[in-house]
Amino acid sequence: MNKEESSSKNSQPPSSEEQNELDSDVENQDYEKLNDDYLRLAAEFENYKKRIVKDQENITLQTISMFALNFLPIIDSFEQAIEQDGDNKNIQTLYSQLIKTFEAIEIVEVPGVGSDFDPNLHEAMEHTGEGANEKISEVLRKGFIFRDKLIRPALVKVSSE
Repeated sequence: MNKEESSSKNSQPPSSEEQNELDSDVENQDYEKLNDDYLRLAAEFENYKKRIVKDQENITLQTISMFALNFLPIIDSFEQAIEQDGDNKNIQTLYSQLIKTFEAIEIVEVPGVGSDFDPNLHEAMEHTGEGANEKISEVLRKGFIFRDKLIRPALVKVSSE
């Protein structure tokens, strides 16, 4: 076979059977690409929905934390009022209602007197003793936690044993 014959064979249009096969391959490739694009888009949308839910939860947690942080001076004022006038039942009742409300929304006090000093939860204002075992001897201002997130550290006096 010479060059002219081989080039004329290569330049002949494909038969209808070959053309159908080529068309089928192209359609399969198009289908695979569209299916892959669809699956990626569906996965991306699921990730988006999860991210939105997580963002909404974070916004809720931050809002409650900020709200509580603004109420903490009121709790401090109630505690000072109770120290000055411990017999006033109205103040004690309002204070206990406020604390119960905080507990209902999962805001709890940082552990106080007698517990181990934790620099993640407590801020030491005074330290006495030379031992390695640090215990809280007095709470100067209560700290609060909301769902494992520190809202305000407790101001404490620490003694080492």
